Amino acid sequence: IAWLEDPRPFLATPGCDAWAQTQHREKKLLNPGFLALSPTPGARTLLTAWAARLEGAAKRNLPPFNDAVKDVADSATVCPLAPERFASAKRTFYRKSWSANAARGVVLAHANWIDGRDAKRAAFERAGVWLV
Repeated sequence: IAWLEDPRPFLATPGCDAWAQTQHREKKLLNPGFLALSPTPGARTLLTAWAARLEGAAKRNLPPFNDAVKDVADSATVCPLAPERFASAKRTFYRKSWSANAARGVVLAHANWIDGRDAKRAAFERAGVWLV
């Protein structure tokens, strides 16, 4: 994940126990690759349900997370973050013209959809967000 702006103004929606990035083009799916939590009972309920769903699950955490969100919908509010501001690799790193210098309003660029540490680092370097 590359931070390009302060995300806190986007995490102030009243009534949200958690905020999650959406999947590219699958806006009803939430991606816990970026997840922000409020210190609320609802957030605790969500994490407990997610942990229970992860037990014995395959390596991917996205389906168990979305199942947990549905399980606790009556007691926890998970708010989706705008995909054009909290962007997946398909909106950022996969586009040759995208860079940190021309971020077009992106607050956070998630290197999901890019497999492997070296490939992720190369994508960060090409976009000008790897500064180490």
